[in-house]
Amino acid sequence: VGQDRLISGVAFSPDGRTVASAGADSTVILWGATGRAPAAPRGGDVSPEELEAHWAALAAGDPERVEGGAAGPREVRRGAAWTPEEGNAGLADRLASAEGREATAIEQVTPVPLAPPAGEDAARRWRGAMEAALGFVPAAGAAERALWQRFLRGRYDDVAGLNAAHGTSHPDFGAVPLPADWPSAEAHRTDWRDFSARADGGRVRGRWHDFLARRYRRVERLNRAWETAWPEIGLAALPDALPQTAAAQTDWLHFERQVLAMHRTAHRFSVLLPVADVAADPYELEARLGLARRIVELEKPAHTVFDVRYYWAFFRVGEARLETDTQIGAGSRAPELVPDAVLGRTYVGASFVGGPAAPTGGDRLVLAC
Repeated sequence: VGQDRLISGVAFSPDGRTVASAGADSTVILWGATGRAPAAPRGGDVSPEELEAHWAALAAGDPERVEGGAAGPREVRRGAAWTPEEGNAGLADRLASAEGREATAIEQVTPVPLAPPAGEDAARRWRGAMEAALGFVPAAGAAERALWQRFLRGRYDDVAGLNAAHGTSHPDFGAVPLPADWPSAEAHRTDWRDFSARADGGRVRGRWHDFLARRYRRVERLNRAWETAWPEIGLAALPDALPQTAAAQTDWLHFERQVLAMHRTAHRFSVLLPVADVAADPYELEARLGLARRIVELEKPAHTVFDVRYYWAFFRVGEARLETDTQIGAGSRAPELVPDAVLGRTYVGASFVGGPAAPTGGDRLVLAC
């Protein structure tokens, strides 16, 4: 395909998942929207001719033949940060590249953990690789898994009793993951329902469920997008490993990178006071700031912090009418917008040094500073 580009070779296992993707250059080939081979036509009897036409259309990239409207084999160019288009294999390749190696086929098909590994050095390298690949370090899934493991330790005497009830074979409680789908064992379901109803850690869990409820409205739509069987949205677990489908990966990425980030800074706000002349009496402006601070301090929520600042309110886009609410002036060079610099009252670069007017005429040029 060209000497300046490396296209990865992709092989599929019998269940349709990618099992090999050679090469870790900036261009990879993925199939469909999730790295899975598209499903064959649904329905009753499918003739060999119809099946052959189906796969021929997929090879040609017919978007109507692929679930979700995505084309068949396609080229995905990697940007600065990982995207769900790269799938699990793409993230595994990025993490392996951070260690100076190529990801193995097993690593590409094994869901990438969203929690740090054991060991201080390994955890530090993992955090650095995740920061480079995602732009942030995942933390919600790891915190939720720790709460889930602590809940199970309090319910079962030992890991043998847990394995017998859940039908699992975990070596210890620290190896128990969060459920990626609705559990099959009845005891596992009961434990997860009881854990989901607990208050500890419920703030992030509640935000996750609210986020999913706003996005999907009904659990049936969630299950179709995620290929899961959750009985209700309020029981969907936070991922502690990269989800399988592109929709689930996108949901997790938006929630962890955007929703949680906004909530972490939502307790900060600014109060902006309008001012029509920045050359007004500074003592009067300071008195107004002090009054505003006292009022906001009395009315603000207890957990919030704030600051109070002035802003130039003479012209606001969408709220002012030219020549009716505004006046034509010198713009940014207007003297009322650029006051003389006074030590302790103005910002460097936002004003001019004051003093007497420069002399005019004569045989010398005066340079303004």
